[in-house]
Amino acid sequence: MNVSITLDRQLPQHAPTPETPSKRHAASSLSRRRQSALLSSKHPRRGERAGVRGERQGELIMRSRFSDLESSGDLRSPAKQLSRDSTSAHGDALRAEGLLPLAKSCLILLLLLIALPTRADDRHHHPHPPTPARDLLNEIDTIQSPSSTAQEVANPPRSLPHRWRLLQLFWPVLLTAAALAIAGSIAGLFVLLRGEALVALAMPQVVAIGVAIGLRMGWPTLPPAMVASAAGLMFFVAAKRRGAGHWVLPSLYVAGLSFSFLIIASHGLDVTELQGMFVGVDVAVSVQRALLAAPILLLTGIIVAALWRRWLVLAQAPAAAELAGLHPARQDALFLSLLTTILLLGTDSLGVVMALALLFLPAAAVLPWFRRIPDAMIAAAALGVALTFGGFELSNAFDWPFSQSVGGLGFVIVALSHLAARWRT
Repeated sequence: MNVSITLDRQLPQHAPTPETPSKRHAASSLSRRRQSALLSSKHPRRGERAGVRGERQGELIMRSRFSDLESSGDLRSPAKQLSRDSTSAHGDALRAEGLLPLAKSCLILLLLLIALPTRADDRHHHPHPPTPARDLLNEIDTIQSPSSTAQEVANPPRSLPHRWRLLQLFWPVLLTAAALAIAGSIAGLFVLLRGEALVALAMPQVVAIGVAIGLRMGWPTLPPAMVASAAGLMFFVAAKRRGAGHWVLPSLYVAGLSFSFLIIASHGLDVTELQGMFVGVDVAVSVQRALLAAPILLLTGIIVAALWRRWLVLAQAPAAAELAGLHPARQDALFLSLLTTILLLGTDSLGVVMALALLFLPAAAVLPWFRRIPDAMIAAAALGVALTFGGFELSNAFDWPFSQSVGGLGFVIVALSHLAARWRT
């Protein structure tokens, strides 16, 4: 007894160490994990319910981010840094699929308007495809003949009467180019935001295959171009769903450049006309083509602008858009169809250079200066129209090609815009 007592007395009595809050939190979290694992092992349904609740919470978080991104329309802030104070009323209106059937019906109407009047006009005027460039250039030659020297002396080249005469002569070209500038600059914003510039570069080459087939067979060029662009679009959409879009677009680009000239290799005059379409030196649009293409381009631009929230969400937060029930694959196909319509009409009417210049350059110039999509769309459309008339003035003042004048002026504005934006920051 005495020995045990002495041993107890010799042992040091340590006071219990107080647990820190971090240790208590770690122990409590560890105990919760153990309890949840034990519950899930004993009761599998409870574990499944807990997993479902976690998935639902994640889905609610992604939907709130989706509604914040959609309602704010901010171009610079990523989806994960958006504020939670914005309302989700726009998100509910966007998730209601009210505009999608309207967009599909308008797209079908666009295709019908393109196909039917063109064939009727071509049958009425010529059994072979019309050549508006040659007719218009002949008309210019007659106006600038030596018999009109007295009028040129009375009206200098930069006087208002001379410019009015040019506007009266070239109004179909300017009307079509202005409509292409509005529709192309609006669509070009989302092409750049989505990172799909190669799509816009490849589709005009595919359109050229249809144009070459029309020239070779003596048909109107627009219906074969429609068929070729639709086939290329369906092939690209199917390949993109399978994850093969990285090699399809370069292949389509090379195929368009190659087959378009191989189809008409033995027709010298058709080769010259196709080269003019690619280079864009002689831009001429007939009155019938202008009255057909301009309304369709404007309607396509309005549809793209009306659905801007969809394109923005798909570009910045595709996972949130999928959780919100937007079906990204369908929306992607719809956007590519609208983009193909713009490029089809622009390429077939004004050439590849003009279509690409008015698609990329206005959007690239305004993106550093605007934070919201509606403001950027308005500024890009206004800049596109200004580039059209500015390039027309330069082409007449210095005897430059119209398409290259628009492209060169647009590139200078893009370079100055980005330099000024970098200097400002």
